[in-house]
Amino acid sequence: MGHPELEKLLKQWGAPPRAARIALDGATETAAIGHVRSFLNDYSLGTSNIMVLAGGVGVGKTVAATWAMVHLPMNTHSSYGTRRFRHISQLCELGLYGGDEAKRERDILKGGRMLVLDDVGTEHMTETFQTMFDGLINARYEDDGATIITTNLSSETFRERYGVRIYDRLRGRGAWFEISHESLRG
Repeated sequence: MGHPELEKLLKQWGAPPRAARIALDGATETAAIGHVRSFLNDYSLGTSNIMVLAGGVGVGKTVAATWAMVHLPMNTHSSYGTRRFRHISQLCELGLYGGDEAKRERDILKGGRMLVLDDVGTEHMTETFQTMFDGLINARYEDDGATIITTNLSSETFRERYGVRIYDRLRGRGAWFEISHESLRG
């Protein structure tokens, strides 16, 4: 990669190495990146702070979310600010393990400048996870930080799985983008 500083930042933020390489080395303009561009424009205008990228496997959701971490508009208070990319399984682990360190990470996820939650819907649903996820989404809803959720779930399945409360918050502060084209892999 020709972007060592950005590569280092993406690694610190938790972005997957493969998605970081693609995002930094000139990702092609996919439907997912187009939706992210639209979201980042709306975010800079203050009209939304949450987006859901939904669609089948291999349509570019993870790469687009990683791309967004680099292209999030700057603000006058910080150049990059706290950004985190977490696979949903990592969020599950925060609820089960660790004491003060896990609490600090949950607090960062709740109030950071940007949060990407990847592959939402693949986790094992427990009451503990549901409570933690509800608290996280509520905090992101109230905050001004950008939030991107990637999922293979349809909006109806998402609403059934996580409840009307979470679904309503996601729709209230943001946009739901369905990507219906075939996998870009292979």
